[in-house]
Amino acid sequence: MGRKEHVSETPATAFLRAHGVPFSEHVYHYVERGGTAESSRQLDVDEHSVVKTLVMQDDDGKPLIILMPGDREVSLKNLARQIGAKRVLPSKPRWPSVTRAIRSAARRRLGCARPSKFLWNGPCSRFR
Repeated sequence: MGRKEHVSETPATAFLRAHGVPFSEHVYHYVERGGTAESSRQLDVDEHSVVKTLVMQDDDGKPLIILMPGDREVSLKNLARQIGAKRVLPSKPRWPSVTRAIRSAARRRLGCARPSKFLWNGPCSRFR
């Protein structure tokens, strides 16, 4: 019998356990940029049956949670039109330290170690 894989506790799993809701965990190994194609391959399920969660915000900063099949893509332009917003963007992290860490990692990955190297139209302009 193999060793049980450790799965991190999340607020969702803590809530389910506290309320006695039965659920099962499906563990797979994270692969950078693997997405739902990789998780469905490892779990041996159809990618359409994997639900991905996207956290977005409208032009007023109101959050949007999008649940959709793993093999589909969202059109932010069409979504904005459907909800009557000018635009929809990926949500920004709410914690400054997390934001700094993400930006710092992105800068290093793109070779933008110093803010002075930012270019308005270059690959580093996204991480201001």
